[in-house]
This record gives sequence, structure tokens and C-alpha cells, in this order.
Amino acid sequence: MEMQKHLLYLTKIAVSEIPSAKIRGVAAEWKEGINTASISFFFDGEVSEDELEDASVACTEIIAHIPNGLLEENFIRCDYPNPLPKNNFWAYKPNF
Repeated sequence: MEMQKHLLYLTKIAVSEIPSAKIRGVAAEWKEGINTASISFFFDGEVSEDELEDASVACTEIIAHIPNGLLEENFIRCDYPNPLPKNNFWAYKPNF
């Protein structure tokens, strides 16, 4: 199984269940050499503790499907209209 594709698939499902409208994008990159899923949430505006917790729970659900996988969570504020960073591993990125 190709881990990058699997990670993107799992992340798309998990993100679809988060109720926050502040999520601008979610990137998920599998770091092969260190068996780590790096999941980055990009938010627009001030982020509440509940929204951070929802994102963290999603990350936990994702990594639970990857035996012996490690997790790196990143929660980044990137207010619109600032562009999201260039990334080849977008699991979620709405078209604005």
C-alpha cells in the first residue's frame, strides 16, 4: 500500500467530519524515513480551543489506522486573503 495515498484518503474522511468553517486547508504528508504522518491544519481567524480539539481528535483517528506510525500535528493561522503555502499534499483545500 502506498502510504501517502492512504494518508490523504484517511485525512479527507476525517476532515469532512469536522464542523468548523474556519478551516482553509489541510495538508497531510507521509514522511517515509521516520514513519510519521505530518498533518497541517490552516485556519482563517481566531481558533477556539474546541476547534483545535476537533482537529486534534481527527489527527488521532487518522494515525490510529497506521500501525507503528507517528504523528506530527500542526495548527497554523493563515487568514484570508493571505495565500496558503504551496503544497503537493492537500487533503482538503476549498476553491475560493
